[in-house]
Amino acid sequence: MYPFPNAINNYFDFLNDYGFSVIEKEEVNTKVMGNGYFLFMSETTGVAIVLDRGQVLMNIGKSNQDRKDWLDWSIAIKAYAPDVKAYDFEMDIDSQVKRVSELLKQYCVKLLEGDFSDENLLNVIEDKIGRGFRKRFSQS
Repeated sequence: MYPFPNAINNYFDFLNDYGFSVIEKEEVNTKVMGNGYFLFMSETTGVAIVLDRGQVLMNIGKSNQDRKDWLDWSIAIKAYAPDVKAYDFEMDIDSQVKRVSELLKQYCVKLLEGDFSDENLLNVIEDKIGRGFRKRFSQS
């Protein structure tokens, strides 16, 4: 069995408690280095977890936004835990998935509940992406 889909099932099942379900997935693409992705959606929030060449990446955003406007995990975690490193690609795939899921649970419950209004978050968005994106993000 492949580690990525197993890890997602093991460590992201808590999203069910927040009303999320998997709406799209590619557990393993054997033609493209074993890459894959899972897209979770609730009424208010979307979470995308991607395996890309052994690196587990995550985006989060409002479910009514275009996915290109979702935030990279590094921006979200910077707002709530500025001293925490967003990713650790030195770990194996299972450990990477476990780590981002634990950080998401520990620091970003407001986002999972659909609250993207935190001033720290908006300031990090402005600092990392720009004032125009902050304005567009706040209005959507």
